[in-house]
Amino acid sequence: MKRRKNLERAIVLGLLLSTSVYGSAWAEEIGAIDATASDAEYTTETEYTITTTGNKNGITVGDGHQVIIGSEQNNNVNTVTINAGDSGLTSKNGGGTVIINANDEISITGNDMFYSALSAGAAGTEYSLNSAKISINGDYGGAINIGSNSIISITAAGTNDTENNDIVNNIVSTSASGTINLSAGELNITAEKGSNYIESTAGSGVAISTSKLGTANIIANNGKNIVKAGGYGIRAQGSNVTLTALSNEITANSRGICL
Repeated sequence: MKRRKNLERAIVLGLLLSTSVYGSAWAEEIGAIDATASDAEYTTETEYTITTTGNKNGITVGDGHQVIIGSEQNNNVNTVTINAGDSGLTSKNGGGTVIINANDEISITGNDMFYSALSAGAAGTEYSLNSAKISINGDYGGAINIGSNSIISITAAGTNDTENNDIVNNIVSTSASGTINLSAGELNITAEKGSNYIESTAGSGVAISTSKLGTANIIANNGKNIVKAGGYGIRAQGSNVTLTALSNEITANSRGICL
């Protein structure tokens, strides 16, 4: 009887150790990524989390370097979460490339007042986000800022259960100047299934603000493009903004579209 109890304890202990080992192998807290002097690649775990505080960015790329999270084919990565004290993604001189592929969800939150959760401020910057569902939140500033000849591509594929009205790209900020600020370059937001949602929650905020030269393509071929703001829905001054969907809904307290 005593031998049996010892054996049971050994089995339970073995299971606990096994769970501990394998549990830690599936998720990884990366910390801030600085790819201004070298490349970085993360493809082995199922979950990656980047958390920073203060004035630290989540991912910084520069001098033509690249950051890759997740693989295009046979991807292990299911979720990527970035909670940054400053920008979630930002670029320095020389630009660079950030590619994030996740099977289930990408969530990026930034707290930078001037440069947004996704900031492509240096020429030659390219961001590519690909997942079933994508959320970009500017908790203090905007959500997306393109101030150079750069490219940001955000593609949410949805799932087999995604309905036309389901939000798969959710882009929200508290910025009054613009949840999306585009002064140059190219922004592509695509919902392969489901709908796109863009909102400024500020009292007199602008959802999409453009100036100078740039192109924004917001596409939901099987759903809606929903734009909401307390001020202007879309303020287009010099850039081209194209909304393609089964239906486009723009709700604003001032003007839906200001040219």
